[in-house]
Amino acid sequence: MMAWLSGCIALQAQSPAMLHFEVEDGLPGNLVYCAMEDQQGYLWFGTDKGLSRFDGQSFFNYGTKEGLPDPEVINLYQDAAGRLWIACFKQKPVYRLEGRFISAQEDTLLNRLMMKNAGYIFSETADSTLWIVSGGVISQKNGIQKQYPLKNIGAVAEIQGDFLGLNGSQIFHISGKDQPLQTKSEAIWTHKKWASSYTQNGNRFLFAFPDLTLLLEYREGQIVEVQRTESVFQTVYTDRLGRFWGASPGKGAVCFENDQRDLSQPVWYLPGKKISGIYHDLQGNFWFLSAGEGIFLRPNRQAWRWDKPSGLPSSNLLTLQMAFNGVLLAGDDLGNVHRISSGKFLGTQSFGGADGTNFIRQILPLEPNTFWVTSDEGFFNEHKTSHPTLWQSENGTISAGAPKSMASAGDRLWFGSSQGLATWEPRKEKMPKLLKKGRVTTIALDNEQQLWVGGIEGLFSNYQGFGFNWGDRFEALKQRIVALVPGRGARLWAITPQSGLLELEVSGEKVQSVKVIN
Repeated sequence: MMAWLSGCIALQAQSPAMLHFEVEDGLPGNLVYCAMEDQQGYLWFGTDKGLSRFDGQSFFNYGTKEGLPDPEVINLYQDAAGRLWIACFKQKPVYRLEGRFISAQEDTLLNRLMMKNAGYIFSETADSTLWIVSGGVISQKNGIQKQYPLKNIGAVAEIQGDFLGLNGSQIFHISGKDQPLQTKSEAIWTHKKWASSYTQNGNRFLFAFPDLTLLLEYREGQIVEVQRTESVFQTVYTDRLGRFWGASPGKGAVCFENDQRDLSQPVWYLPGKKISGIYHDLQGNFWFLSAGEGIFLRPNRQAWRWDKPSGLPSSNLLTLQMAFNGVLLAGDDLGNVHRISSGKFLGTQSFGGADGTNFIRQILPLEPNTFWVTSDEGFFNEHKTSHPTLWQSENGTISAGAPKSMASAGDRLWFGSSQGLATWEPRKEKMPKLLKKGRVTTIALDNEQQLWVGGIEGLFSNYQGFGFNWGDRFEALKQRIVALVPGRGARLWAITPQSGLLELEVSGEKVQSVKVIN
């Protein structure tokens, strides 16, 4: 699929999460031709089965019973006066104003339109002139209408005070004569094909022909060819950031991710989908219109999918942690920690052996670019890539067992494992020191920097040297503690398999009360 974009190096991007809307979600039809956001913030969609308005939660549909001349809506446009122009397939356009559809019987401008088909395109120039083209050209400004003796004009563009007429194979000066502009290179009107779509970006025009895509520039009264590619699109589009897009049913949509206004840095979206159009709304959301599959929405604040198909070693991500520098750290079940920032993948770092069974259970950032990793194979330091596999106790050296959790305060670290609880201050001590024997499931510091230790049969603190089980006083805590998180003020949250979520009021090293939430 990537090789299809001839002459360009296609960049592989992670797949953003999309929202999908179909007939089952309220659309009148799954064949969607056009989209537009009105001055009130509503999204309008033209489909083969009617017009639809989306308010962010639901669709409200309009058909012939509501005043449309024909249910197949091909083009939409709202002018500065607030009129929503609607071009239908088999009838003259209508517009919607103040909740009503206005037809040719009620409006002189509509009455002057001659053609009864879908070939109407609407635009406005900087002088507030409304242009309507379909074979001929009509303009309206301050209620005054003017008809131009030009034929085969499909759209009107204004560049530095010059008015240009465009169609599928030519660019004209609108000066009362049907004369094409001259070009310094191969003329666009000598191309024997007819463009299916064209779009404007400043003084540049992108034309999509059946056998190539051509980028032109209007410069000093002439047309200059800038770039051409054998890539073929059914629709081309310019988004609000000034980037060119192309869409082709069955191949998806491509954005040329650059600020040069050319056809470089292509990034693909929805490959294989029947994308027939793109719309970029005022909030920065992208709407991908499809031929038969409804609408795909990529929100401005979109989620990105990171999994094995998109290049990760494993789709099973077990822990997430935001580092101090704003980088998201994600640990998987193969001993890998991945770095992600602003939707971009920064790299992967592996910890432990390569046997494929090393679960990353916790990531503990300490300062920018430094973090510790708790995994099945040990506690790893990101810089030293080493771990304290042996703990020194008064009775000798014991194994660290299966690591479970970590906590830190200043230069002091605490480690919890299947063998017990240990502490270490690396700048002053060579090895961690054992504080408590017995299986530890999780540890956490509260807002007073008191350490709490979850075990198989309850909860412990530094009260009586981690020898007192608070489960002996509060029955809800007399079970396996699987998670501990500090809350606001003197609160500590705990989770157990039997009691669920617990809210603890703590003070110093003591539990004052326990509330079962669910």
